[in-house]
Amino acid sequence: MEPCIPGVGWSGGELWRLFPEATEVVEPEERLQGLTVDSRCPVAGGIFVALQGKRVDAHTKLPEAFAGGVRLAIVDQAVWNHFPVDWRSYRCLPVVSPRKALAELARVHRQRFQIPIIAVVGSAGKTTTKELIAAVLAQRFRVLKTVGNENNQLGVSLTLLQLRAEHEVAVLELGTNSFGEIARLCQIVQPTHGVVTAIGEEHLEFLGTLAGVVQEETALVRFLRHRGGKVFVPAEEPLLPAEDITFGLTPRADVWAAISYDEAGYPILQLHYGGELVECRLRLVGEAAARAAVAAAAVAWEMGLSAEELREGLSTYRPSFPPDGAARMLLVHLPNGVRFLNDTYNANPLSMRYALETLRRLPCPGRRWAVLGDMLELGAATSAAHRMALEQACAVADCVCLLGDTFASFAPAFPNVRVCSSHREAAEYLWQWVQPGDLVLLKGSRKLQMERILSLYRQRLDAKVEHHAVPFGGVDMEDL
Repeated sequence: MEPCIPGVGWSGGELWRLFPEATEVVEPEERLQGLTVDSRCPVAGGIFVALQGKRVDAHTKLPEAFAGGVRLAIVDQAVWNHFPVDWRSYRCLPVVSPRKALAELARVHRQRFQIPIIAVVGSAGKTTTKELIAAVLAQRFRVLKTVGNENNQLGVSLTLLQLRAEHEVAVLELGTNSFGEIARLCQIVQPTHGVVTAIGEEHLEFLGTLAGVVQEETALVRFLRHRGGKVFVPAEEPLLPAEDITFGLTPRADVWAAISYDEAGYPILQLHYGGELVECRLRLVGEAAARAAVAAAAVAWEMGLSAEELREGLSTYRPSFPPDGAARMLLVHLPNGVRFLNDTYNANPLSMRYALETLRRLPCPGRRWAVLGDMLELGAATSAAHRMALEQACAVADCVCLLGDTFASFAPAFPNVRVCSSHREAAEYLWQWVQPGDLVLLKGSRKLQMERILSLYRQRLDAKVEHHAVPFGGVDMEDL
C-alpha cells in the first residue's frame, strides 16, 4: 500500500462539491496536487489526510507534514476542536471522518477513468484469484491491481488513487468482516465486472451465519446486476445463482478445467476455453489455486484474450512472499530434505479444508504433518468448526500439532495429537521429530502468526550445531 501518491490532484471546486466545509479554506480555481497519509513522505503542494490508527494518530504529525510542504490537511472535526492554539494557523479542512473523506476522493478519482474494473470477493482464494487475473490480463493490458491483500476501505481507496492514464484495466480485491462493507466498497470502486471466488464460514462473529456471509459477499452481485455489469461465479457453489459466466471444475461451467498433478504435486490444467483446449501447468500448489486459475480464465475469456495469452499468464505467474513470512500455499524446500507448506496468512473453515486437502494430495515420501493454529472470528460456530477441522487433520496427517486454546480443548478426544503452548515449543518439537522426506503444513489465523514456527525451525537448521546447543528465540503465544 503506497501512502504517498504525488500524481493525483483535485481542484478547489471539486473539493467544494465533496465537502461543504472546503469553501472556507480553498479557492475554487486552486489546484492541490498530490496526496499522502504519511507525514514522513509529504507531497509539496498536496493534501495530507490525518488518519487515526491503533498506534499512531496522524493529527500529531501536522507540523511535520506542513514543514514538508503540504498545502492542506484533512482532519477530524472532533480532534480539530481541541487543537493547540498555535496549530490553528495550519490550513485544515475539518470533516466528520478523514477515512471516509479519503474514500470520497478515491471515488471521484475513479470516475475519471472509463476502464474495466474487476472486483474480487469471496470467503477464500481472493488474493490468489486477483493475482492470477492480473497476471493473465497483463499479457495484453496495462493493469493496476491491489497490492497484497489491502482489501479494506483504506487499502481500496489508496489503490484506486494509483489509477493513471496509462492503465487499461484494474483488478481490486474487496474484503469484509461486517455487514454493508462490500456494498460501501462497491460505491467507491464502481466495478464493471465481479468475481465471487467461494462461499464459506468466515467472520461469523460479525456476520452471524452462513446466510449472513452469502448476503454480504453477494452485495457485489447485486451492485453489478443494477448496472449491467458482468458477474463470474463458481458453478459448483449451490449458495450462488448462476450468473452471466460460470467457472469451475465441472463441465457444467462455461469455462472449466480438468486437473491432474505432476510428480512434484503442481496442478496441470486442461482448460476448456471458448471451444479450445488449453493445457497449463501452474507453479502454485493445491486445488484452490486451480480454482483461482479457472476464475482468471473466465475473466480472460470475457475480455477477449487468446488461448496463448491465457497459457502464458497462468504458467509464468510466481507468488512473491518473504522466505519465512506469512504466505499462501507456498511450498518451501529446506536443505535437510523437509518441505513446509506455508499457508499461514489466514484461516477459516473453508481455507482450512483446502489446505488439508492439499496436504493429502501432495506427493510425500515421508510423513505428513498438520501444524494448526486456531481459527478466529467464528462466533457460535467456533467449536464445531475446530472439531471438524481436527477430524479432517487426523484423517489426512500422520502427525498433528496444535496451537491455540480452542484446538487444545478438543485434543484429549484425539490420540497422538500434540498441543504446544508457543511457537518455540512447536518448532522444538518439529526439529526433534521431523525427518527428511516429511511434509509439514502450517496453517492458522493471522493473529497466531504461524509462520514464526518456520522461521524458528530454519534458524535451528541454519545454525548447523547440535540440537541442545541452540537456544530458540521467538514469541510465545501469550505474548501476542
